[in-house]
Amino acid sequence: MKLEDSVVAHFKSSVGRYTQDWLERNDFVVKAFEPYAKKSLKVLDIGCGTGHMLEALSVQYPHFDLHGIDITPAMIRKARAIRSPNIGLMLGDSLHLPFENGTFDAVVLYDVLHHLIIGQKRESDTMREMCLREALRIIKHGGFIVLQEVGVHKMWRAKLIFFVSHTFSRLYPAIPAVNFFDFEELNATFALHKLSVADKEIKPYKSLIGWLATLGSYTIHASYVLARGD
Repeated sequence: MKLEDSVVAHFKSSVGRYTQDWLERNDFVVKAFEPYAKKSLKVLDIGCGTGHMLEALSVQYPHFDLHGIDITPAMIRKARAIRSPNIGLMLGDSLHLPFENGTFDAVVLYDVLHHLIIGQKRESDTMREMCLREALRIIKHGGFIVLQEVGVHKMWRAKLIFFVSHTFSRLYPAIPAVNFFDFEELNATFALHKLSVADKEIKPYKSLIGWLATLGSYTIHASYVLARGD
């Protein structure tokens, strides 16, 4: 399976937008690692973009072994130009990570799964599952995932938003295609992969545009620390 060209085109055209350091949005990620502050964790940020989260982690936890991977060449080029040389950065596909089983102590998956688009929604749902399984493959026993996803209430909204965004993204790359989770679906995904919620933060994103775009309901930014149950 291969991401649609429109997805890569969107992120290629949006490098400037993702160059800024979103420190407020990184707060949950940074705090997720506080219990491990005295350890030397090896961490991979999947879909790292220009590396703003990795930079925040490197400041707070300079002894961590930090790595990032992204499918968009322009993002990786920018990250290498502006981020600490101690952060390992590479071009790669989240569905075929070039690492052995159990390589990392933790993985960051921040606003990634809902951008994995291929064909129709059912195929895109399968791609999200593939990415999550691949992330779990490279985590050590006892490791964890720091995940943020955008969710909506009611599956019909998720399906309609997918259809509308998918259609427009093919015409206007600046508009990203999105495959948001319905919250029942997200919880079922955690159960399927035997992931337990160690910590979470749920924040509605309230704006008029967001309310209109999601057909009378605000999107929810849901952040989790997910521990492996095996």
